[in-house]
Amino acid sequence: MADWTLDGGNSDTFGTVLSDLIYGLGGNDTLRGSNAGTSTTDNDSLYGGDGNDSIDGGTGNDLITGGAGQDTLVGGEGSDTLSYAADTAGVTVTINTADRTATGGDAQGDSIAGSSFEALEGGSGNDSLTGQVLNDTIMGNGGDDTLLQSVQGNNSLDGGLGNDSLAGGAGNDSMLGGGGDDVIVDRATSGTARNLLSGGEGNDTLSAAPTPTVGGQNTLDGGDGNDSLTGGVSGQSNNNDSLSGGAGDDTLVDLAGFNNRLDGGADNDSLLGGIGTDTLTGGAGSDTLEAGTGVDSLVGDANDLISIANDSGGQTVNLTAFTTSEGDNLAGLFGGVIGGSGADSILGNTGANTLLGNAGNDRIDGDQGNDLVQGGAGIDTLIGGAGADTLSYADITADVTLSLGGGGTASGLSDSIAGGALCFEAALGGSGSDTMFGNTTADSLFGGAGNDLLADSGGGNWQEGGLGNDTLVVASGSNTLLGGLGNNLVAAGSGADSILGGGGQDSVQANDGDDRIRVNGASLGRMTLDGGAGNDTLDLGAGRWTTGTSGGFTTYSFGAGPDAVVWATGVEQVICFYPGTRIATPDGPRAVETLAIGDLVLTFEGGPAPVRWMGRQTVSTRFGEPLRVLPVRIRAGGLGAGLPEHDLLVSPDHAILVAGVLVQAGALVNGVTILREHAVPERFTYHHVELAAHALVLAEGVPAETFVDNVGRRAFDNWSEHEALYGHLPSIPEMARPRAKARRQVPARLLVGLDALTGFRAAG
Repeated sequence: MADWTLDGGNSDTFGTVLSDLIYGLGGNDTLRGSNAGTSTTDNDSLYGGDGNDSIDGGTGNDLITGGAGQDTLVGGEGSDTLSYAADTAGVTVTINTADRTATGGDAQGDSIAGSSFEALEGGSGNDSLTGQVLNDTIMGNGGDDTLLQSVQGNNSLDGGLGNDSLAGGAGNDSMLGGGGDDVIVDRATSGTARNLLSGGEGNDTLSAAPTPTVGGQNTLDGGDGNDSLTGGVSGQSNNNDSLSGGAGDDTLVDLAGFNNRLDGGADNDSLLGGIGTDTLTGGAGSDTLEAGTGVDSLVGDANDLISIANDSGGQTVNLTAFTTSEGDNLAGLFGGVIGGSGADSILGNTGANTLLGNAGNDRIDGDQGNDLVQGGAGIDTLIGGAGADTLSYADITADVTLSLGGGGTASGLSDSIAGGALCFEAALGGSGSDTMFGNTTADSLFGGAGNDLLADSGGGNWQEGGLGNDTLVVASGSNTLLGGLGNNLVAAGSGADSILGGGGQDSVQANDGDDRIRVNGASLGRMTLDGGAGNDTLDLGAGRWTTGTSGGFTTYSFGAGPDAVVWATGVEQVICFYPGTRIATPDGPRAVETLAIGDLVLTFEGGPAPVRWMGRQTVSTRFGEPLRVLPVRIRAGGLGAGLPEHDLLVSPDHAILVAGVLVQAGALVNGVTILREHAVPERFTYHHVELAAHALVLAEGVPAETFVDNVGRRAFDNWSEHEALYGHLPSIPEMARPRAKARRQVPARLLVGLDALTGFRAAG
């Protein structure tokens, strides 16, 4: 190879008999790839640079770059490439036609010889590149490019980076979108072609031959991204396309081809067959497969649905027998069916199916498995079959009245339940104000949007109001009731119910039974709670709570705002009524009531220790001596900086370690930083931690003693649990530390220090 670099003046340079690399730089240069009078074939690279250059590649496969200026460009013999790869502004170039245009950027004013270039290359701008008669290669490189092959030939188009538009012509074309969201179209109008359309990365749109006069076997590959692939519209028997979605949520449509293959690939795809005998394969992900008018084969699994949504005549789909009334073959244990607008008959299989009737008077039978059955508009017959099945009206916007034992009615629909009153175990409401009745056994009702009424007579039910102002009612049994968003009324029955408050202004009537009411301070609205009869528990969860009294109610306020408040009466037990005494564990602090036997807690002496038992003791302020039962509140910082980290509530006889002395909390009361908590329910519960030995755990950062049995365990509500687990154990020896049970026993040095903190807090 011979390398030439001109000095920037006006120069004539001819290449050697070797493959040459010639740079024109500035000036009006004349570059020739081959010496005059030679018959050698060499592959030259010719760069004109600035100026109005004349470049002729001669024989061989040459790369010609005109650069800036009005250049005259001739490829010569061989397979030559006209390159604008260095351009950043964007060029519009057409080769191999009588109208050989060249405008924009470095192409402005260029003159391109007739059919002398076989390849055209754009730059990093938004280029428009067009080939015509020959077998052309067109490369867009960077930018949002338009690549067009106008007439014929077996062409190669590569969009490169950017959001490109590629259009092939007659012949067997290969078109690659590359990076970006590309549009790739085969524009052939006649003949037979074998085109390859590949989207590459990005969300691409690929379309095969758009006219019915073109046959062929096209391959469309979406690549990565959420792609749309459309096969050819030809009705000719030789139009057999292959569509592959690749990764991403793809849509594959066979318009009118024969014997096409559609493969969704990974992720959640939608496949639609055409008029021939097509094969549709869902691949990985949750796919929807819809056969065309021919006899198709559908291949899927439990994540995939068969669709007949475009059919209006009524079809039969039998997932158990793997057949349809159109003669299609089903391969795989499909997960469900989407019906059409006609009177469809749908039968599920042994799996957990989703069966959607849509419009029309449908018959839907879930068969076995835990199925979701949704009739849609029309007069439908619905059967849950074996398993725990759900009756759904989630698609209905009108107000629905439904019963798990009888069906549902609304504007535009009237369904009946076949197979017995107990064939559905759950129901989903729609976006209207629905009235939903359960059956006599355990069931689940989900209201959805709208102001719903949910009612059950049996026990063991789950009710969830969802959006809107809902009413939840149960009569008996142990139920779970979730109000959801909105201003809800929850009326529990005679059993032990679990109730979760929502984010609105809820009214909760726990009624009889030992009920548990849970709230989340972060999402709480204003709740009015009447515990009713029974031993009820209010679980406030984590967070900073403040207690008070108002109008006969005990109030629990979350944070500093006025909106997150529980107004409670008739509640006997409050867990964590101020932010839950948090006990240090190897995994971080945990509310004391969440600890269980075997859990590890951190001890003050060092190292973790397993919980041997958790004792619960219910006390009453009506009958108990206040000084013995009312909790002692130690305010944050009341024992020194960061001690405790948050307000700490303990029983008055519970000892904490202060300057090496075990001081019972009642002996520390000073009325300012350490005081008795009067704003408590009439009945509430203390929680005690027992380890294998008397030790100190960290409660809100303060060393506090574990259980020591100087009183019998029979004082606890769950003493029989301890006896069943361990029988009679020897007494736990008390640790060898001095103990102060009354204020007079507290060393003076400690009281002076605590009084100093009291004065500081009082002054602050």
